[in-house]
Amino acid sequence: MDVSPSQLRRVGAALHDLSGALRAALTGDRAGPDDPAWAADLTLRAQAQAWEGYLAGLAARLADTGDRLIQAAEGYGSADARAGRRLC
Repeated sequence: MDVSPSQLRRVGAALHDLSGALRAALTGDRAGPDDPAWAADLTLRAQAQAWEGYLAGLAARLADTGDRLIQAAEGYGSADARAGRRLC
């Protein structure tokens, strides 16, 4: 199987970028008009908190996957170097 460490690094970096963009999107205001008489305000706040928790978890998983791809790229590079020395 042919593995491209540079491609793994690019995908890992892209996942990190996506994770950062997702985290940045969580800072937006998703509340209603903050009027206690407006019943949907509490519901919107609860939904926003639920989605923020889900999206924060997704961002963490994307970052972790990016880290693992970058580590794999480094591992493949080291393995190629060791194999090259054995062949010489």
